[in-house]
Amino acid sequence: MPASVELVNLYRKLLEDVSSGNRAGMIALLADDPGVILVGTAPDELMQGREEIIAVVSDATARGFRLVPGSPLGYENGDTGWVVDRSHFSFNGIEVADRMTAVFTKTENGWRLVHLHHSVGVPDAKLGILSNS
Repeated sequence: MPASVELVNLYRKLLEDVSSGNRAGMIALLADDPGVILVGTAPDELMQGREEIIAVVSDATARGFRLVPGSPLGYENGDTGWVVDRSHFSFNGIEVADRMTAVFTKTENGWRLVHLHHSVGVPDAKLGILSNS
């Protein structure tokens, strides 16, 4: 699978648009489809559809939520592409290391985001599912 600088740049633009509250930029990058889904870091954060995602993200941004990319890796395979990153976010003065996966599809109008998964890693041992013994 070829690396994709174009998708990495779109991902960086998405994080910049989110952090600056650029609704027009977010709307331009998100696919206009009810199947567009964003999974956030909280257990109940699952948003579906461009309108809901824009509303929730805009509200968080207005309250100080910011995203900062790490060293994203982007790849494409036909009309599908993805970016994986160890980014971080800040909110209420707290910075948190996280992971993000962005999935894009190529349309007649260029690449559009169809899925974003944003998570904070929790050690397996802390979950009690693996032990070192």
